[in-house]
Amino acid sequence: MRYKLRAMKPQNFFLIAALILLTSCSVMCNKKSSLKKTRWTCEYQEFIADAGNETVTVTLEFVSAKDYVMVVNRHLPPYPAMYMNADGTVDTMPGHDSEYTVKGTYVSNNNVITLTPEDGAPKTLHLEQGKLLSKDISYQPLTFSREDVK
Repeated sequence: MRYKLRAMKPQNFFLIAALILLTSCSVMCNKKSSLKKTRWTCEYQEFIADAGNETVTVTLEFVSAKDYVMVVNRHLPPYPAMYMNADGTVDTMPGHDSEYTVKGTYVSNNNVITLTPEDGAPKTLHLEQGKLLSKDISYQPLTFSREDVK
């Protein structure tokens, strides 16, 4: 028994090649980052005139496949008063701590995460080299690092 090999028609060859290429591209482009149940933190300093540096810690937690919670902690240590007492001493002003929470939903698409708070404008994060980068959450660019959740 002999089998006769037939040459593939050029149209079929290009059709199969195009299908393979489209399938591989769609798999790569449709890759979504898994943020569910992850926590990310960012810490930076803000200079407060006459008081010193305030430490701001932003914690971003993706609590489910669509919901997030962002907690912003601000800590200003005690600082010297801007006046001198009659006896030549300077009082120390008490420092203070404050915290506020923002809740909302998020959508992740091709390493771009859009946060939509319950009462505000959407914010955008970019996942690059294991870090979350944002230019619009604060007045300055923020870089979040992933935190191990225990």
